[in-house]
Amino acid sequence: MLESVRHLGEVAREWKINPEDVLLIALNSCGARSPLDKPRMRFQLALDSRPADPSYLILSLGREDSPFEIDEHELRLRGERVGAVTGIEDDDAVLGYWRNGTKMLTLNSNQRSQCVGCTFCPNTLEGASDPAIRELDLPGYFATLAANSGMPDLSGVETVTVCTGCFLYEHLALEHLEGVRAAMRSTGCEGTLHFLSSLLTSEAGLDRAAGLGPFHLTLTVECFTNRANILKGSKAALTVDQMVATLGAAKERGITTDFTYIVGLDPIEEAVENLKRLVPVTTTFPRFQTFQAHNPFMDVYRAPGSDTIEWNLAMRRAVEELFVTTGLRPQWWQNYRSPWAYTFAGEQLTGGADLMAGRSGGAVTVVRAVRVWPVAGQPAGLPQGLPDAVAAVAVAPAGPSWAEHRTRFAIEVVGDGVSGWHAPVGEGVARLVVDALADGLVGHDAAAPRKLGYRPRTGRHQQGAHARQAVSAVELACWDLASRASGQSVPELLGGTPAASTAPATTGWP
Repeated sequence: MLESVRHLGEVAREWKINPEDVLLIALNSCGARSPLDKPRMRFQLALDSRPADPSYLILSLGREDSPFEIDEHELRLRGERVGAVTGIEDDDAVLGYWRNGTKMLTLNSNQRSQCVGCTFCPNTLEGASDPAIRELDLPGYFATLAANSGMPDLSGVETVTVCTGCFLYEHLALEHLEGVRAAMRSTGCEGTLHFLSSLLTSEAGLDRAAGLGPFHLTLTVECFTNRANILKGSKAALTVDQMVATLGAAKERGITTDFTYIVGLDPIEEAVENLKRLVPVTTTFPRFQTFQAHNPFMDVYRAPGSDTIEWNLAMRRAVEELFVTTGLRPQWWQNYRSPWAYTFAGEQLTGGADLMAGRSGGAVTVVRAVRVWPVAGQPAGLPQGLPDAVAAVAVAPAGPSWAEHRTRFAIEVVGDGVSGWHAPVGEGVARLVVDALADGLVGHDAAAPRKLGYRPRTGRHQQGAHARQAVSAVELACWDLASRASGQSVPELLGGTPAASTAPATTGWP
C-alpha cells in the first residue's frame, strides 16, 4: 500500500491530504508486523511529523506482509522510523476504557462471548470467556472506575457508550440499558447514553430509549453488499429502507443518530449510492472505520482495489463530498480506525491539533492555511493592512533580473484570526511552497516549524537553493504568525529575553 516514506509524501502531495492521515489509513488497513506476542493491541502514537498531537488506534499485529513494523518503542515504515509509541495496552473487551480524556466512557458491559460475530470482527477468531457485568454490579463498577481515575464521581462524564455483546432481542438490550442509566445516575452522571446496535428498531423500543434521558443510537450498518456472508443475522436482516426508517424515527424522537460503516467492504459506487440515503437522517458524523483484515483469510471480503491507498483516498473523498455541506465532522477521539485524523475535505479538524499540549511559552498557534500572493506591481489586489515589509515589495523590481524574479510573491501563513508573512520570494520558490509545502503545514504548530513533515524530497529544484529558500520562507512566516498570535517576540518564543545591544557602525572614504 505504501512503498516507502518517500512514497507516502508523494501520495500526500498528489491527493492534497496531510501525510499523517495518509499514513494512518494505510497503517489501519495493513496492520503491522510486531515482536509483541498479541494478535492486536491499542496504541498511542506520536508521529515524528506531528509529535505534539497523539494518535490512537487498535492494530492487528499478525500481518507479516505489512509494510509497517511496530514494537513497544517505535513505528517504522519499510524500516524507516515514522513515530514513537507513547502508550500501549491489551485490546480486551472485559473492562471499560476512556476516550477524549475522561469525558467519554466506552463500556463493554455485556458478554462478548454471547456474540456470534461478524466476519470482520476479531472476536470471531478468539474464544471469549468474559463474564457479564450484571446490572446490580454496575454502580460498584462505576464507583471503582471513578476512584481509580482520581475522580470523586462520574458527574463530568459526557457520554457512556455500550458497544460490546449480543443481546439477541430488543427487549433484553433495553433492560440492560435501563440498568446502565440507573448506575450512571447513582454516580452523578446525567450524560448521554450511547448504544451501538442493529436491534433497536421498533417504534416502541425507540420510545423506551428516548425515555432514558439523553440517548444516542448508532445503527451498526457496516456494509451494503454481501451482507449475508459478512454480517451476523440481526445485522444482515436490515435492509437499507429499514435503516433509513429507523434512523428517521429516532431523529423524530430527539435521539442523536448516526451509524457505523466499514470502509473497504463495498465498491465505492454502491457505497456512495446507499450512504447518500442515510445522510438526511444522521445528526452527528457517522463512525467510518477502515477495514482491518486480521489474517489473510479475511482479505477475501475486501472490495476490489481496496487494498491500495488510492482506493481508500478516493473513498475518503467521496464521503467528504456527501457530508461537507452538512456541517457534521469526525472527531479524532471517537474512532480508532477513522479515515480522518487531522483534516476533513481540507479543513483542520478540531480536537486534534487544537488540543495539543502547549509549550511552556503558552498556547499552540495552529496553521489553518497557506497562501501565496503576487505582489510586484499590483498592490491594489492585496489585503488591507499588510505589514510594511510586505507592502514594500509591491513595486516592480528595478534593473535587469531573471525571468522568474520579475513577479515577486509574498507567503501568508494563516492562523485563527491572524496571519504571518514573509516576502519577497521568486516564482520558483512560490510554486514550490504551493505544490510541495503548503498541505504539510496545515494543522501544525506555527512555533515549531522545524518539526513539520513538509520538506520536499524529489523533483527539479527540490533539493537545492529553491528548496532551501522555500523552507526558509515558510519557517519565517510561521514564526511571524506565532509572534503575532502570542504577542511575544520570536526571541521570547524561543525562550530568550530581549537584551540591549550596541549597533555597529562603519565609516569609509567618501
